[in-house]
Amino acid sequence: MGTPMKTIRIAIGEPLLDRLDREVVRAGVARSAFIRAAVEEKLTEIETFRAERGWEESYRAQPADERELEMWRGKQVWGEPWED
Repeated sequence: MGTPMKTIRIAIGEPLLDRLDREVVRAGVARSAFIRAAVEEKLTEIETFRAERGWEESYRAQPADERELEMWRGKQVWGEPWED
C-alpha cells in the first residue's frame, strides 16, 4: 500500500500552468503526479546541496591530514588518462 496522499491547494500563474499542462501531456502523466515528482526532485537537490556544503565546511574546519589522504589515494579510480 502506498503513502497516504493529502489534497492541497496551490496558486499558480496562468503562464506556468500552461507550461505545466503542455509538459504533462507530453509525459503522459497526471498533473498531480508530475508536480509530486518535480517537488521530490527539487527537495532532493536541496538536501544534497546542504549535505555537500556541510561536508565542505567540516573539511575546512578540520582538514584531512596527510595519512588520511594517503589511505584513499590508492583506492581512487580515475579511468583512462586523457590523450591530446
